[in-house]
Amino acid sequence: MDFLLFWWTRKRTYAALLTITLALLTEILQLFFNRDGRIYDVVIDSVGILISYYASKLHKTIKIISKELNLGKR
Repeated sequence: MDFLLFWWTRKRTYAALLTITLALLTEILQLFFNRDGRIYDVVIDSVGILISYYASKLHKTIKIISKELNLGKR
């Protein structure tokens, strides 16, 4: 979901915060439908979101470095 929101917003930080907010909202809504809303689930979701966030940042950094290295060889 985080990548979908990133493609929609084109801002990593905004997409990550929005996704964490949606995870929290989902757990709150579960309380109204006879299900357990657990903070533990929000933590697990948030860890996955942060991994996704940093993976996309790492991908961008690697892309920039590879472009700079290719330009330096010419």
